[in-house]
Amino acid sequence: RANFYGSLTQASTTCLGTGPDGRDIYIPFKDILPMVDPVDIAVDGWDICSDDLAVAMEKAAVLNWNLQQKLKPHLKKLQPRASIYRKDFIAANQEGRANNLISGTNWEAVTRIREDIRDFKAKKQLDKPVSIVSYNHLGNNDGMNLSAPKQFRSKEISKSNVVVHGSRVQQNTLSCGKNQTTV
Repeated sequence: RANFYGSLTQASTTCLGTGPDGRDIYIPFKDILPMVDPVDIAVDGWDICSDDLAVAMEKAAVLNWNLQQKLKPHLKKLQPRASIYRKDFIAANQEGRANNLISGTNWEAVTRIREDIRDFKAKKQLDKPVSIVSYNHLGNNDGMNLSAPKQFRSKEISKSNVVVHGSRVQQNTLSCGKNQTTV
């Protein structure tokens, strides 16, 4: 179980003011406004590589070794769902790791993404999942009229547009990383 030491929202306090006796009154920062309890967060996702998250963490070599050893037993249990791979939109150096793919048309891919979201929501008994788009892509499509059949069949659609469309159709909250052009 996490202890949340060092967490701004979970472990710190803030001065609410001064009490009648002249002493400062402190409350937990997390009690100032409604916040999600990090223990309640469920994680799932898609990747073009089938490596479990422990293997992916090791390959990325971003976290220090001691932290990797602590996380490994937990991350080993997490396997990504198959994802969308379009050569026209993904850097060429990613082709070698593309072994966990959704095949078919863009519409079939959206249908699969929607099924994945519904499955995750049901298995984890979630009220409302939040989709976070956190990968980079190449391609230039503004996503306008994405539901129109002609536009949707276009080879100009990046995988992030397909995921975004699937999330919106499922009425999920959607958050995109800072380098995303799809909103």
